[in-house]
Amino acid sequence: MRPYQAPTVGEMECLSPQKMVNGEVIGAYLWLVEQSSHGSGNSTVLAMDTYFYPGLRRWGYKEVARLCQHLELKGVKYFMVPIHEVLPTNHWFLLVADLEKGEITVIDSIPGRDHSQSLTELTQFLHAWCDTMFPGRIWRLWEDCTSPQQCGSWDCGICEAAAALAQGPISSFSHPLTGLKNVEKPSDSNMT
Repeated sequence: MRPYQAPTVGEMECLSPQKMVNGEVIGAYLWLVEQSSHGSGNSTVLAMDTYFYPGLRRWGYKEVARLCQHLELKGVKYFMVPIHEVLPTNHWFLLVADLEKGEITVIDSIPGRDHSQSLTELTQFLHAWCDTMFPGRIWRLWEDCTSPQQCGSWDCGICEAAAALAQGPISSFSHPLTGLKNVEKPSDSNMT
């Protein structure tokens, strides 16, 4: 079981009307989603905190994969990564990797956004981290087409959390991403 730190009262103030949900609250919510997925002792969801993706960008996928080797993947079906983009707008979205099917779904409350960089970085990480479990896997990329759409400029984190709560078969509400190719394991000469 991964450690958990509850958000402070001050951090919870972001749940007031027309305030943007912060990373601490989103991380706590995804931790609860992960805990609720426990069945016979194994979690079917492994939800990373909101610091995972910035670490992936800063240290690279090889180093983060090395640091994650201790995480138990047995029985894990969904690997969830919340991502916060500051530019061009302050926005949260969620990447969900279905480890059994080899699919990565983008869950975003604003459809049609370019997620190619985060998808590339996540697939590089998954190849480095899961290659012994899924050698030579080609990750298929999907875009969610039914996640709740945000009503204002402050509620994208809430939409992300609502989509994560569904926990149904991700492929039942998604379609293939257009304009992006499925991602094969990069050759060693292309790996950084």
